[in-house]
Amino acid sequence: MPTPHAVTHGERRWRRWPVSFPSSIYKTYMHKNEQLNRLARFHMPQKWFPVWLVSVLGLFTVVVSVKWLDPALATADPGLLARNALPWVLFWLALWGATRKGVFSAMFASALHAAFQAAQAAKIANLHLPILPGDAAMIGNVLVHADMMKQYVEFGPGWWIALALMIMLAWMEPPTGAKTLRGRAALSTACGILLAALITATGPWHRLYGADEREFPHWDQVAAAHALGGTYYLVYARLAMTPTDVPVDGARVQAFQGEHERQLKWFAEGRAKGDLPDIIVIQSEAYFDPSRLNGIGPDAGGAHYRELSALGLHGNMTAPTFGGLTTRTEFEFLTGIPLLAAYSNVQHPYAAFRDRPVQSLASALKAHGYATRAVHPNDPAFYSRADYFRKLGFDSFHGINEFSPEERDGLYIGDAALVNRITEILSETEPTFVMAITMENHSPWDERRGEQVEASVPDLPSRLGSDEATELQRYLHHHRNADASLLKLWEALKKRDRPAVLVFYGDHLPALSPVFDSLGFRDGKSAQQQPVPWLVVDTRGAIAPGSMDLSTYELPAVMMDAVGLPMSKYFASLNVLLSQRKDGVADPSAGLLPDLARSLPWEDVGSLPERTQRVRVADLAAFESWGPQEISLGDPIPEEGLSLWFKSSEPLRRDLQLRFENQRLQTFRDSEDTLLALVPKELLQVAPPGPRRIDVISTLERTYQPVAEFAVNARAPRALLPDGRSLANLCPANEWGPQVIRRSEHPPSLPEGGIGIFVKAGCMPAKARLVLDGKPLATSQSGNLVTGRLPSSMLLRDGAHEVSLVDGEKGEAMRIGRIVVGE
Repeated sequence: MPTPHAVTHGERRWRRWPVSFPSSIYKTYMHKNEQLNRLARFHMPQKWFPVWLVSVLGLFTVVVSVKWLDPALATADPGLLARNALPWVLFWLALWGATRKGVFSAMFASALHAAFQAAQAAKIANLHLPILPGDAAMIGNVLVHADMMKQYVEFGPGWWIALALMIMLAWMEPPTGAKTLRGRAALSTACGILLAALITATGPWHRLYGADEREFPHWDQVAAAHALGGTYYLVYARLAMTPTDVPVDGARVQAFQGEHERQLKWFAEGRAKGDLPDIIVIQSEAYFDPSRLNGIGPDAGGAHYRELSALGLHGNMTAPTFGGLTTRTEFEFLTGIPLLAAYSNVQHPYAAFRDRPVQSLASALKAHGYATRAVHPNDPAFYSRADYFRKLGFDSFHGINEFSPEERDGLYIGDAALVNRITEILSETEPTFVMAITMENHSPWDERRGEQVEASVPDLPSRLGSDEATELQRYLHHHRNADASLLKLWEALKKRDRPAVLVFYGDHLPALSPVFDSLGFRDGKSAQQQPVPWLVVDTRGAIAPGSMDLSTYELPAVMMDAVGLPMSKYFASLNVLLSQRKDGVADPSAGLLPDLARSLPWEDVGSLPERTQRVRVADLAAFESWGPQEISLGDPIPEEGLSLWFKSSEPLRRDLQLRFENQRLQTFRDSEDTLLALVPKELLQVAPPGPRRIDVISTLERTYQPVAEFAVNARAPRALLPDGRSLANLCPANEWGPQVIRRSEHPPSLPEGGIGIFVKAGCMPAKARLVLDGKPLATSQSGNLVTGRLPSSMLLRDGAHEVSLVDGEKGEAMRIGRIVVGE
């Protein structure tokens, strides 16, 4: 009778595995190849072999998935790969310790990373933003409303295969690792503590993720994520871009309000007479003017908007978002708070301010006796709208449950059905404020919609690909529906006995980036710089027609003024700032606006979730030179902003950024000792004369250092023409020369050689050109100084030559004087 085989410890562990592959590996290497092991000096106890095998397989799975799925890691860069993979490896180890199933844990971590990359790609494609720490507030919405979110991510066979494989592994994989609860808890707890420190921006992570050997564009978040990797940039954003608590300059706000006390009182008292009108606001999903695109004519859509805009106030509006994040536009309109200026760290305002309900347009109108209603044909819980709208002062929220599936047009409830619901909830006895948020034209517009496109959609430029043309046609189909519904609502309001004011605006441009890239815009600007239309009209004709460009946060103040309602001091202040800008007066809105918004009286005042410790003063850099150091009001400024440079006497840290009057600037490194920053054009165009403080801040240590004062000078006097008219961009010459050239003497020369002339003035257009006797000279420009090269033929004979300065952009010319050539 044969002797029974003694089952070893290692074999017993792997008997539950349904196939003999791991056991065969074990027997081969631990029994048959002892000589090979000895040669390799590889002595492993039998009980550790399964742990070693699972560790290798798991680590390989996680790291390979990170490298394969992240486009930033296509090139071999071990350091960058390690920093992108480390959080996922920690998650894998923590899960392994909790479940004792190492391969399953690795597959689960890899699948989670794949979902992260899919969400990253969808967000970049639709919003032109990578996943940021603030998106954590939206995880609950994503899970609850997965049916809406899944339209932006393709769930191919690979997802289902991976899911089936994970289920099989979770059921069949034998446990490996520590048997005791103490050992498993130690691994999970250690990895969990490290992950918790990463999430809370504490611990040792600042050193690992706070700097990189490569340069990356801080000011372009998409490009930065592509340069560093999605995981790395998410961690970097959490650690290095934690917002700071900037103190409010209350004295500045009080000084402004004291200076304009009479104007503020005029706006605050109101001028409304008779019955208060109903106020109906339509925030139209992804509505913009398609004719701004090259090759798209006005017949593509918007005819009814243009018809109504001639009856009241209208213009272009700068929205605080692109392609999505509709709640940003909603929040700015309902509160008048400029998110980008006052709370640039806040991405999802309803989540960030959930504990701080601010005084809003709804609460202000409610105080005047209005019934306040919100209508949105979507789930009221999405973005926590219904909950926050109650805090903003709305009496009721009418959501998707009040619409039927038959009222859909495409994927969502049609705008025509929304108009029907608005007319139903308007009261016949009391003034009513309705905030309606449309859904019909919500993305995506690709083949997942599947509806037929009306033949009335115009032909599109041939340079569009077939997929892009189909997507744009579907968008235009719903755009025309939105336009028709606007007219339908207007006609319905005119038939009612009660007066009504209709406010209409687009919330952002649609997420049609491939279409925008193919066609481009007529003004040459990017899609992110394009405005959306707005209008305010009154059925009584009480609002005088007019046009102005504004930002979303200014629209509620304009509406309150148009209706003539008394308003809060904050809305009155916005109207004063807007009136100054309309009158061409240099107003202090750019510097004052953040302090003005932060000084709003909050109800139930609490701390923002993003609040951090107050910044401290520290020595961060030793700048020895910088420039330009001044600008005069009216000087031309590039569209992208004014570029400042700061040169240090020693290498600079990589986490430094520049701040202009408490507003962080787009900052990047030109070299190890030089920082470049862009001051937005709007900050300088509306700035009053006076000094502006520039600080350098450390995003890691939350410290700052004052480094310079930038001078904003009063507008230099413009040159006058003989008929008394003032030129737009040319100022009288302060200095110029030479005015006399003697041929017997050494002629004046330029640094690069040749005879030179210079002109210095109080202002200088960006495309200034020197002209001699009607012929343009080769001209160079540095600030308000221009130099030109004079022809050598001037020295051949005596005579006088006329010198002029020409604005190459506007064509204006100014006589400088005569150069006399003689012995």
